[in-house]
Amino acid sequence: MAPRVALDKKEPVDALILAGYVNVTMDATLSWQLGGESSMIFYCQYFDADKNGTVSRTELEADPYKILQAIGMNRATAFTQLDVDEDGILTAHDFSLMLAPSLTRIQQAIEENDDQWLAKNYGVLLTSAWFKDYRTHMPPNSEILPKLDIPLHIFQGEIDRNTPVQGTRDIEATFKQLGKTNLKVHVFPKHDHDLNYLLYPTKGEISLGLQQLFDTLGSL
Repeated sequence: MAPRVALDKKEPVDALILAGYVNVTMDATLSWQLGGESSMIFYCQYFDADKNGTVSRTELEADPYKILQAIGMNRATAFTQLDVDEDGILTAHDFSLMLAPSLTRIQQAIEENDDQWLAKNYGVLLTSAWFKDYRTHMPPNSEILPKLDIPLHIFQGEIDRNTPVQGTRDIEATFKQLGKTNLKVHVFPKHDHDLNYLLYPTKGEISLGLQQLFDTLGSL
């Protein structure tokens, strides 16, 4: 919403600091969240020992961080449960097959204005009108940001499971192609959607991502 406010120019905006950046439409973001890629970020984070972007049976069953028990899965049967396409490795395709019914049902509830179902079954309290309003009135940031000439800063973690970091890389590439220099991108390894905010209430530490965000605000 902030880029749209800046574009409309009804209120003065000197700069934008965008964290957990979304480059595409809300519909596309929802499809990505339940399309397998988001799930693979989680499983690769904790199980992908060789960092090849997939998880083998050996890697899953090694479970170095004791995640399987924490999420209620039996170590002996977890791989068989998760390897939906039975190809011997865990990929985004497995989770897309697993999550497809949920995505379809959420999309159906949105189209049918079934807010009661959404309130009970969707993880965030959002209404069908909210989704439809974004669809109708909110162009994606990929269209809005290139029209802005004020200083723009994007902060995002590489393991953001809410919105893909690829969107940040895509808009950065767009600005380079256009020859625009008012966008600065800050991407942090091992940082999540909230830039590891929970380090502060749990350990009293400010993450690198948040510290750089604060420093950037101070410099502006």
